Amino acid sequence: LEIPRLGEMIAFRKVFDYIPPDIAMDEAFVEALVIKNGLSVQYAPDAVVYNTGPTTIPDFVRQRRRNHAGHLYLKHKYGYAVSSIQNRRVARIAFNEVWGVVRLLWVLFLLAVLEAWSRVLGWYDFAVKRDRHVIWNMAWTQKQDVQSIRRQYEKPSI
Repeated sequence: LEIPRLGEMIAFRKVFDYIPPDIAMDEAFVEALVIKNGLSVQYAPDAVVYNTGPTTIPDFVRQRRRNHAGHLYLKHKYGYAVSSIQNRRVARIAFNEVWGVVRLLWVLFLLAVLEAWSRVLGWYDFAVKRDRHVIWNMAWTQKQDVQSIRRQYEKPSI
């Protein structure tokens, strides 16, 4: 995870006595204090948190508006910018994600073209050539040494 985010569940060393009453984004404030005290923010990929989010567009906008205003206030008053407010960084990550989707769609399109071409050829064999492929032309690259491939992916036994 390139940008660890604090939010629904956090654990931290006690580096403060209280959260000021003017702070709406308490997790971001804790993040700022943790980093200010020389500690780091870590992401726990195995952690499981059950939570719900907004289920309507107005509630989504209300929540995101409140969060952004709170992050801007934190940056203005305390000089700390949470990672998601760094627009260039977020834009770069978003672009990379979109580019990954474009590449996936391109590969899926090419696979669909190959499948369509194979079906046209199969139809031609069946309808025109009357070839049922009872004796077929083998796809040699499909017939690999399965045992050696399997050994590559097996974990060594103890």
